[in-house]
Amino acid sequence: MSLGQVQGIKSFYGHFWIGLAGLLISPARGILVFSPIFIFSFIYLFYILFTKKHDPIFKYLAVSVILLIILYAKWGMWWGGWTFGYRLLIELIPPLILFLALFWEDLIEKKLYLKRIFFVSLLLSIYIHSLGAFIYPSDFNYAPNNIDQHQERLWYIFDTEITRCTLRFFKQLL
Repeated sequence: MSLGQVQGIKSFYGHFWIGLAGLLISPARGILVFSPIFIFSFIYLFYILFTKKHDPIFKYLAVSVILLIILYAKWGMWWGGWTFGYRLLIELIPPLILFLALFWEDLIEKKLYLKRIFFVSLLLSIYIHSLGAFIYPSDFNYAPNNIDQHQERLWYIFDTEITRCTLRFFKQLL
């Protein structure tokens, strides 16, 4: 019995670099596209890995984040099927928020230009997730064709779940 996608080692047949890029920056599923605020988290994650400033637990947490991303990069369906955003990486949100808080405390709050970039990326992240909460679903996953059979659409810049939901949002306003 299977409760979702096909389980087992045979499901890890994906092309690693495509999966990695997709999980991080795909216009239709990338965590850094749907939550640009986490750009700060990833910067700080790598800072933690290469400095001795923090408790070792943060290094282990950073390594676990990287290993989970590597694991899902090999998953044959890295985009998570019909969904809004980075479904497979949802477990990373708590540690990424922790790294974000540490980065804020260490550097962002002391630099005005970083605060401005931070707040713009925060507002953009809130906007995008509001689309997911209040406007989703659009027809992105199935029109003009099924996203599971046409993964090339996951890389289209101007036709994404975000753009389709934004258009629906503005149509509702008018």
